[in-house]
Amino acid sequence: MRIPLNPTIHDIARFSGEEFPLWSFVEEQGDTALHGHRFVEVAFLTGGEVGHRTPFGLERVRRGDVLVIPEGGLHGYEEAAKCRLINLLFAPHRLPLQLLDLYTHPGYRRLFMTDVETFERLGGYPRLTLPPGVFRQVRGCLKEIIRIEQGDAPGRRCRMMGYLMVILSLLADLCGGKPEEAPPARGGVDRVVRYLNGNFQRQIRLEELARMAAMSENSLLHHFSGMIGTTPMKYLTRLRIRYAAELLHNTDMPVAEVAESAGFADPAYFSRAFRRETGLAPLDYRSSGRRDFCGGGRKV
Repeated sequence: MRIPLNPTIHDIARFSGEEFPLWSFVEEQGDTALHGHRFVEVAFLTGGEVGHRTPFGLERVRRGDVLVIPEGGLHGYEEAAKCRLINLLFAPHRLPLQLLDLYTHPGYRRLFMTDVETFERLGGYPRLTLPPGVFRQVRGCLKEIIRIEQGDAPGRRCRMMGYLMVILSLLADLCGGKPEEAPPARGGVDRVVRYLNGNFQRQIRLEELARMAAMSENSLLHHFSGMIGTTPMKYLTRLRIRYAAELLHNTDMPVAEVAESAGFADPAYFSRAFRRETGLAPLDYRSSGRRDFCGGGRKV
């Protein structure tokens, strides 16, 4: 298969607007031209076999194999033989903040926090073969994600995220738990993340975080975005919005007090940021009675 000069880069509505950044579906896989995605794709082969084409060549994959295609990575399928797979699509930079704890797992970083340029230098995208017990467990979780997504039960997004956490943790463990040699920047980014998690209600400036990380501001922005998937200040805003959502749901505090308590100096800016993240104004969020705020807002 020739690599097209301008391969198709697919997107779907749920990753570009207010939709939840997680989707899973069963597919009878046929031949597919080389293409890319603006999200991470994880393909779990549950039956048959198929040729998996990437810029690095063609490999035969079969039941029990898992393929991880990074955002912007190119791949396609050839010579499918009764191939059945379950696709899991998600946007790592828009997942709930609780899941960012996984970024400390070496296997998770290798699979889901490595950019396409690094995979090109390594000569291929990740491929795992699941042991039978893990295969059954992962397939069960995927089926639950699909079942829950098709319903409209309260709290369904959090349940979907619970199953996703199990899947990602299992794959990370299989990829390897041995810490790789950490680049010097990682320690600085770790310090900043821990500080933001514990001090998000304070007024924080980027220059303060750069000093803490012992980097220039531009260097911190580069390394933080590469490891966490967003900038330090956008990460801080998401922490504050999540805390504000809890206050709106669990208390009768006026919106201005909620904003101040969450660390926003300007209530008007808080309302704009809250709507951008959740798709709802603060009072609308409160009146909706939502309990399932799991990071399903717009990309930050």
